[in-house]
Amino acid sequence: MAVAEGVDYSYSRPDLVQLYAAGKRVVCRYVSWSRLGKNLSLAEASALSAAGFAVVTNWEYTAQDQLGGYDKGVEHAREADRQHRACGGPATRPIYFSTDFDASASQLAGPVTQYFRGAASVLGLGRVGVYGGLRSVRYMLDHGLARWAWQAYAWSGGVWDNRAHIQQYRNGVTLAEATVDLDRAMKADYGQWKIGGEDDDMDTRQAQILWNMGWLVQGLVEGDDPIVIPANTAYGVAGTSLPNKVAQAIKAAADVVTVDPAVVDAAVAKALASPTVLAAVVKAINDDHARRLAA
Repeated sequence: MAVAEGVDYSYSRPDLVQLYAAGKRVVCRYVSWSRLGKNLSLAEASALSAAGFAVVTNWEYTAQDQLGGYDKGVEHAREADRQHRACGGPATRPIYFSTDFDASASQLAGPVTQYFRGAASVLGLGRVGVYGGLRSVRYMLDHGLARWAWQAYAWSGGVWDNRAHIQQYRNGVTLAEATVDLDRAMKADYGQWKIGGEDDDMDTRQAQILWNMGWLVQGLVEGDDPIVIPANTAYGVAGTSLPNKVAQAIKAAADVVTVDPAVVDAAVAKALASPTVLAAVVKAINDDHARRLAA
């Protein structure tokens, strides 16, 4: 029996209020070398945590990267751990690595095994998880190459390994104004984490604003067109808007953004009363701006 329902997604961004109302409590997110908006950010992780979602970290760049063997596993694990920690992920929590193809027995026994050994040499076996179909999950667990398993219904033929911590049971579902995959956590501990635990002073509407701010920042890095924030824009959340100091931080960090000071609302002030949350948002802005200037 599932202990929690959740979703995973790459480029879509669901509405947190609607997602929570739909009964979802787990969000599995990506870290990778992608610069196209796929990756988890500190601002997003903060928003998810504040809204009551548990986060799971998964590395995937391209589907068959694991055929690169041991050295590729070392390289990916180092970068995955760096990004995981930069997003607020605890150093003790696992990272799943995607075997996102129907790996053959010879591929699993050869380069994929070496890939996971490389990852374990960086993280330690206790932090290594596998995402994949039945054959991949079963092989990694049977051979002691991963301690955590997230099984996809793809390549599983309707058969679930009861050792899997997470099951991905449906893809491409429209939910909370986004395209997501549906998952369920099958164990009490499935590698989840949160930033700062529960925050009773922030509701899901306020957290949505923080998340959308992070999405805006990614647009600054990856988009070519100036982004204009009109007066009274509530970032997708009716009746709320950004505190003035955050609007000013965005404007200072990226001069291509036009921010109207009128986009200030005391209803959100308590959402950023926490120095930790404010620091996370500003750090995300500054980090992305620095990358944009260095590109």
